[in-house]
Amino acid sequence: MTLLDAPVQPHRAVPTPVAAVAALVDGAPVGMVVATLALGVSFDPPLCTIAVQRSSSTWPHLAGAARLGVSVLGSDQDAAVLRIASRDRAGRFAGVAWTASEAGAVTIDGAALHLECSLEQVHDAGDHLLVVLRVHDVRRDSAREALLARDRRFGRYVESA
Repeated sequence: MTLLDAPVQPHRAVPTPVAAVAALVDGAPVGMVVATLALGVSFDPPLCTIAVQRSSSTWPHLAGAARLGVSVLGSDQDAAVLRIASRDRAGRFAGVAWTASEAGAVTIDGAALHLECSLEQVHDAGDHLLVVLRVHDVRRDSAREALLARDRRFGRYVESA
């Protein structure tokens, strides 16, 4: 049995932040969407993780980048998610505003949180790779809410009374 075959799919039950991971590769933005970002894995040194499908055709291009931008997208950026996650790799950034750092990390304008990271470690994790990233810079827009994914739908955090 796999989680995909299970009668209950736990990975769909809990909301997770939606993030774009991107970098300049040969002068053009290359990126992918992940809903597996874990922040605060380590505070010293500052580390976060993402899980990447082994079958990803995008990850090999990003893995060689000196710096990666990780953007936790804003609650109104679901259209950007769909664009960056599309199979049309050449058109993933069409109509999506982005900024590149001097080191080549690409972040999505209007995101709730921007991280500039470098690849620290990669571990085998079944049909995924567990990617540990070292965080070099953090920028947060406290006026923006993060986009969350749950059970193949987008939403945002709502405080309880």
